[in-house]
Amino acid sequence: MRTRRPAATFSRRRTLTPFSAPAQAVERGKGVLFVYGNYAGDNLNFDMAAELLDTVGIESRTVRVMDDVASAPKERIADRRGIAGDFYVIKIAGAATAAGLGLEEAYRVAAKARDNVFSIGVALSGCTFRGRKSRFSPCRRMRSSSAWAFTGSPASSEKKFSAPTIW
Repeated sequence: MRTRRPAATFSRRRTLTPFSAPAQAVERGKGVLFVYGNYAGDNLNFDMAAELLDTVGIESRTVRVMDDVASAPKERIADRRGIAGDFYVIKIAGAATAAGLGLEEAYRVAAKARDNVFSIGVALSGCTFRGRKSRFSPCRRMRSSSAWAFTGSPASSEKKFSAPTIW
């Protein structure tokens, strides 16, 4: 019996995942609306899927969710990640398509939702990155950090703080 190794949480996304085949299977003559968080791997895969759909005559639109206000300033909004806001934008886009809206109108609704959702992530404990034996924890260093990515990229700001009494 073959055993499968558990998926590594912080692994790079596979770039050969066939996103266009499932999109082609669910397309019902109105086109395909891709809604996802603004991450390089997702951008690459969904952009490739859109190109492949175009070659077979299927129209598609893309809404990248960029709700994490801590990951980039307003002037660089296109650099923001999509975190918790993804859920709401995807649900709203799904409701728009389930209501029978065409591709352009569903895109407009999803883009408006994306433009009006903002979030910030906060972690109170650390994690263990693949290949490391010890947990990584900003709390252990007694520092407050903001804009942590779940890919392990550095914080956009960091400062010392006192240990809270609630721990």
